[in-house]
Amino acid sequence: MYGIVLLDPALSRMLRGFLPSALAGAISVTVCAQVPTLPVQVMMNPQVPLLAVPANVVTAPVVGVTTIVGLAALLVSWAVPWLGHGLVLVASLGTAALERCATLLGSAPFGTLVWPDGAAGAVAMIVSELACMAVVVAIAGAIRAIGRPGPSDVGASPHESVGTPYRATPMSRWRAWWRETCAMLFDVQH
Repeated sequence: MYGIVLLDPALSRMLRGFLPSALAGAISVTVCAQVPTLPVQVMMNPQVPLLAVPANVVTAPVVGVTTIVGLAALLVSWAVPWLGHGLVLVASLGTAALERCATLLGSAPFGTLVWPDGAAGAVAMIVSELACMAVVVAIAGAIRAIGRPGPSDVGASPHESVGTPYRATPMSRWRAWWRETCAMLFDVQH
């Protein structure tokens, strides 16, 4: 969750520059959820799931509907058992599709990358993630520099906006996440 709160706004904004909004959002949420957990994941299972992002993008519509129908079944089963059973059957169609996708993509020979295990694997993953982020930031900076108007172009159009749009820093997003988490768990404001 923390990865989504911290990283998703920036990555989603960047991906929307060249992908459709729905696809950019699905990819961004998946990547942002996976990045902070991969070092722990490779300590438990020394493999990197290469097809996790495509699998999540393909199954995103099914996950939402299946979750809602399953929750509806939970809510009505005590009062109207036959309706709850019917909703569970509909939800099971969605979970069957999710299971099938996971099985197909998980058993693909190129679906995982063998990774060192233990603490060395976690450190190697952190270093790899930081290197990837540095490359992405450098490329994004280069793209922004190319698209930025030069000194002679400033003020050329009366429709240009004045000032710089507000973008929350990672630390301000972290503080907001911390406040919301404390409020939700302990009903306390920090």
